[in-house]
Amino acid sequence: MDNTKTLVLMLLALAPAVAMADQVTCESRDNKQVECPMNTSGEVRMVQQLSHTACVEGQNWGLFKHSVWVSGGCRAV
Repeated sequence: MDNTKTLVLMLLALAPAVAMADQVTCESRDNKQVECPMNTSGEVRMVQQLSHTACVEGQNWGLFKHSVWVSGGCRAV
C-alpha cells in the first residue's frame, strides 16, 4: 500500500512538468514576416497577444514544420 501511495505522489509531482509547454515569443517588426523556431508537435496556440494588431491564425500567424511565423505587426507568446 505504501508503495502505491509513493508511486501516485511521484506521478502527481511529475504532472505539472509534463503539462508545461515551451513558450516562444514571436514578433513581427515593421510588418515583416518572421519565423521563430519551436517544437510544433502537439497543440500550438497563442497564449498572449502583445501587439495592438490582432493576431489571426492563418492570416498573420501560423505554423511551419518546426517554427511559427508572424507577419503584419502580430506579436504574441
